Amino acid sequence: MEEWVGVVDVITLRRVKWCLAMLLTVISFAYAGWVVFVTYAGILELFTWPIIFARAGGMGTAIITGLMYLTMARTFMKQFYKFLGVNNKLLMVLDGHKDLHIFLGKCLGVTAAVHVLAHLLSTVPAVHYVAKHKLNAILACANREEKLKGIPNFAWLQWPACPLGAETEGMGWSVLWRSTPGITGLLLIALLVLLGWTGRARARSADFDRFWYAHNVVLVAWPLTMFAHGSNQWIGVGFPLVAFTATLPVCLYLADRVGRLLRFYAFGGKAVQIAEAVIRPGRGGGPSGALTHLAITRPTGLWAFTPGMYAFVCMPEYAPMQWHPFTICSGRNDEHVEFIIAGVGDWTQELAARCLQAQDGSVQLPRIALDGPYAAPAQSALSCPILVAVGAGVGITPFLSLMSSLISLIEDSSESEELRMKEAHFFWMTRSMDEFLFGRKHLTRIAQCHRLRQKIHLHLHMTAREPEGDAAAFLFRQAVKRQSRLDQAAFREEFDAHRVLMAPQLPWCWVNRSELDVMWLSDLTTASGDARDAALERLQPAPGSPRGPAAAPAQHASTAAGPGQRHARGERRPAPPAPPLTSALQGHTDPAPRGRAPGQASGAEGEAPLVPIAFGRPDFETELRAIGRHWNCQALNAEARGNAEKASPSAQKFVVTYERFG
Repeated sequence: MEEWVGVVDVITLRRVKWCLAMLLTVISFAYAGWVVFVTYAGILELFTWPIIFARAGGMGTAIITGLMYLTMARTFMKQFYKFLGVNNKLLMVLDGHKDLHIFLGKCLGVTAAVHVLAHLLSTVPAVHYVAKHKLNAILACANREEKLKGIPNFAWLQWPACPLGAETEGMGWSVLWRSTPGITGLLLIALLVLLGWTGRARARSADFDRFWYAHNVVLVAWPLTMFAHGSNQWIGVGFPLVAFTATLPVCLYLADRVGRLLRFYAFGGKAVQIAEAVIRPGRGGGPSGALTHLAITRPTGLWAFTPGMYAFVCMPEYAPMQWHPFTICSGRNDEHVEFIIAGVGDWTQELAARCLQAQDGSVQLPRIALDGPYAAPAQSALSCPILVAVGAGVGITPFLSLMSSLISLIEDSSESEELRMKEAHFFWMTRSMDEFLFGRKHLTRIAQCHRLRQKIHLHLHMTAREPEGDAAAFLFRQAVKRQSRLDQAAFREEFDAHRVLMAPQLPWCWVNRSELDVMWLSDLTTASGDARDAALERLQPAPGSPRGPAAAPAQHASTAAGPGQRHARGERRPAPPAPPLTSALQGHTDPAPRGRAPGQASGAEGEAPLVPIAFGRPDFETELRAIGRHWNCQALNAEARGNAEKASPSAQKFVVTYERFG
């Protein structure tokens, strides 16, 4: 029986979008038909057929306005995960809320264009050519007792006054700037153009501040202007449609913003502070391209966390109005709320720069405020029997959170018995080897615990090619290639498939007959006692020795030093010396002794466990098929029957899913 996983399926989400568009079209034209043919009989003679599209466009715009606010009401959507359960298919719509928000924004442009064009073809000529007594016989505001009985009077918003008088004779095109509907309509068009222009992906990347402030202006001005636009009481239900379609969504969205203010003023910079900041500098040792690992103290209230969620981070001393979403990479039992943030924009680079400045204790770490956490598709992953998680670079952050929580569940024998998951495979691809150090504490716990190794499989892949013209890098890769041939030969000689599946700490790429080179590192895990101290001492560079070409060493605001890292905490303790990252990449190059798997730790007391690193991209076609064959007996039987009936095996289908949040 096929099971659904709570992540965004591109094909299904596309179908949801078009079904939603069709539903909006049907509702809008049903409303237009009711207005034109039932409530305002005879209106077609005066306003002609475009009035149908004008009414349909108005209703569509009002509905989309409410849906756009609803798709951003994150606290409201988070409740569905509690009531529906993480495996309910209805969560597909919630998981893709940002895509739906963008799609609805495009639909808003279409419905607004239809509404405006239809009014230009119907209302403007009618106001110009039709006699005012005929118009007053149709308009609702001129027949209040008949058509608006019990509905509030918005005379204070109506210009010109209703019923229409002699001052409107021959108004024509001037109705666009001599009436409340005309002026508010032009203002709505201006807001829509501002929203579309600043909301483009290129415009957001070029100037996020412009997008952010423009978006905030529009989200306040749009519903108010829509209300004024629909209060003329000429043709319709007599009350602004946006009040029916958007009042509740706007209130739900306001609940998010009020909660953000409460968290900001109650906890920002007080209960919520950066306890540890770990920075791997970017190009030239600066903040551009840097990776920043933040460990932030948990808020004392308004914080209910589930693995896979994300939160918004604000740096009020730099940009008090900017809140940026980042996936939480800590587990539910961790002491701090942790993030890994790449320095790719002005805000993230400023954060990295301030943390770098704070490493020597001369300045304080930046003040931070949190908003959230909010639901994300990845939080349903722990309910999967077999989990395959793929992340590249900092894209691994939601899965680090899942990994941490999964580790805690498996280590707790009582909770592990109720755990539905049988096996988890974490694919982590990166172009810089030192990024694996950000998951060091998780790798250590997995490598040192037999129970965890039976459940959690690590697929660590280094995808960058060695730089051309770098003799040291070339010789290093050639040495890894030669050693991999020896290790792979020993691997194939000592292990068959069934035995390997019972030893998941071995490299899965070789299990599936991949030819990738593999190197084992002990420095991605933490040794204990004197062995760890000796390892750190061994990794110190000799006086005057040049640093390798790999990357700048990570610089930290913490106390637990590791290979290629420097630490300095809020207490401003002295940081241990930083060893070069290249020394952390010196794998164990001795051939594996016979009787022991390549990369298998010898078991000496205090020795750091070894972790295999594959060079190159994973062969997903081979590995996913192998994982599926291992756990799906029905698929094996179906393939066997297919082979017996025809020459080629039955086809396997894979669906690409992804995560969106923010």
